[in-house]
Amino acid sequence: MSSPSKLTIQAFESDDCSGEPVVSYVAQVNPNTYSVDRTITYNATSAIGNAGAVTKYIGMPPRTMKFELLFDGTGVIETKNSTPFDVAAELRKLEATAYSFDGKIHRPRYLLIAWGSVTPFPCVLTSLSITYKLFDVQGNPLRALANVSFMSAEPATDLEISADKRSPDLMHVATVRAGDNLPQLTAKVYGDLRYYLEVARYNSIINIRSLRPGQQIKFPRLN
Repeated sequence: MSSPSKLTIQAFESDDCSGEPVVSYVAQVNPNTYSVDRTITYNATSAIGNAGAVTKYIGMPPRTMKFELLFDGTGVIETKNSTPFDVAAELRKLEATAYSFDGKIHRPRYLLIAWGSVTPFPCVLTSLSITYKLFDVQGNPLRALANVSFMSAEPATDLEISADKRSPDLMHVATVRAGDNLPQLTAKVYGDLRYYLEVARYNSIINIRSLRPGQQIKFPRLN
């Protein structure tokens, strides 16, 4: 997938975001900034009388992405064919893409954020807060800001590789995430990236730079 010049939010019914999106939303203006948070969870315990604490690794929660979208219908920002920008209608489009409940899958849809070199970002919406800033004489909004938060959502088949699960004696299957590359995945599974060419041959991968999000890679047992 090529990265669009405008931030795009695509909605899917499948957790691997495969096929054509059900609906998409393209931002009027790209965000000035965005943040991606990564955290690690530990359980800290200490014995009575000890000043220090023992930290036990628990896991890595999903990443979060946050940014702000501007909706401006004052005419300051040019639109295609000089069509007036309807702030209320555009906000409804955003909600229909990222917030609405899909009766077919009995939940809000899975999302894929595409823009620039950090994407695509598979996720779900966790928060949408709209602040209306300016109105016309009839009370219709002319400018609004939407603060949105997303949580990364990997497919259910995605491989969870941790120290106690990694073993070269077992077959592993990994689902490619945005930004993954074959040497990196190989190193996670085997603890050594030098086997990536063997993995490429096993999966009939001709170009190791052409991995796509959602693609499944098999890592065979090492002899």
